[in-house]
Amino acid sequence: MHYLRPHEFTVGALDDCLSGSLLLPRTASESPFLIGTTAKGTAALCLGGQFRFVGFECEGNTAWSGIIVPEVQVEVDAASSPELRGRGASIGCARRQGDKLGILGRGADDGRSLFIVLANQLAKSGDEAANFERWQVVLGAGMDRRVLFTVDVSAEDS
Repeated sequence: MHYLRPHEFTVGALDDCLSGSLLLPRTASESPFLIGTTAKGTAALCLGGQFRFVGFECEGNTAWSGIIVPEVQVEVDAASSPELRGRGASIGCARRQGDKLGILGRGADDGRSLFIVLANQLAKSGDEAANFERWQVVLGAGMDRRVLFTVDVSAEDS
């Protein structure tokens, strides 16, 4: 259950979302989305249902709507790297590469690999990358911190 204060959310469509937002469903037929960017602009990554980890552009998209929670953050479980078990990254993994943190998805148009950036201009120490199978979307910090959505890609691969 997610309790949100009135100033922490609005209601709208993907077209209304800014990068760094989480779109939560209002009904069982809606899906949650995490909003980031690609080279083409603002993009949404579906987090549930039959389109899980499929991404597409937000501009003009009024077909998907829900509760918009802006300014969320993504936290990763540092011990959940698939490389620790001798595996490569799966669709749905969070990836820190260079100065960016994003999620690996599939493009809605062509099914090709897609990297939706959630944070950029982070401290960079080279060109190395790390992938994480467990991550979560949080709102706030300290005593006000709340987990809004959790992903465990490894549980689905087993």
